[in-house]
Amino acid sequence: MATTVKKAVIIMVALATAVMALAVIAVSVGFFGKPIQYEIAGPYQGWVTVIYENPHCQTLGTDGVYLVVHVDETGNGCSSSPIPQGWRYTKFVRISKDGKRTTLVSSSWASEQSRMIWAGAVMTPQGGYPHMGEIFFIGTADQLKDAWSRQPIPK
Repeated sequence: MATTVKKAVIIMVALATAVMALAVIAVSVGFFGKPIQYEIAGPYQGWVTVIYENPHCQTLGTDGVYLVVHVDETGNGCSSSPIPQGWRYTKFVRISKDGKRTTLVSSSWASEQSRMIWAGAVMTPQGGYPHMGEIFFIGTADQLKDAWSRQPIPK
């Protein structure tokens, strides 16, 4: 019986070590990255465009473990940092003028009535457009349906 328990412990330790090694490899090659927090100014609703690798913009900020992407009151964000790569936890926070922070629901598991973040996409440099970027929509499902024709296209 003691031999069986000893074998089980050895197997469990080996499996735990393998999982930890895979996690370290995944993080080191960029498969996982720091979580991202998008900070949206004021009551903005509509299409958001975030441009990366623009030397005229600041680098991404940090807040604890989060990389921070600032989105202004017109729905625009800009950073000289490269676009974050790999799988990441993502959080969207609305910041009112008085500093109050409200987390916006972004999960596709959420109901249409509570979800506020939709249609995320990555833009790549092409057709003369020089920067990486991303777009997403802030609003209700009905507002998104009305806004498809106004989806931003980089110039």
